[in-house]
Amino acid sequence: MPRKFKPVKKTRKGTPLKYVRGSKSPSAREAEIRRTRELYRMGKLTPAMMDKISKLRSESATKKSKPKKKSKPKKKNIRG
Repeated sequence: MPRKFKPVKKTRKGTPLKYVRGSKSPSAREAEIRRTRELYRMGKLTPAMMDKISKLRSESATKKSKPKKKSKPKKKNIRG
């Protein structure tokens, strides 16, 4: 009996939205996922290809913003 997964929201081409969300170019990310899936199913995915794909996926993720510096409290100007 095949394993059943909980239904999730998907793109028009059938890729789960969570895999595509947050990338700089969602359509390119989805195309890469679909290419990789086909290569894997055919048994033509090499370890070198996986390393290249892994690097590509990490680069396509959104860049995290640098933490903002805390501003110093303003000194009160006391005139006597």
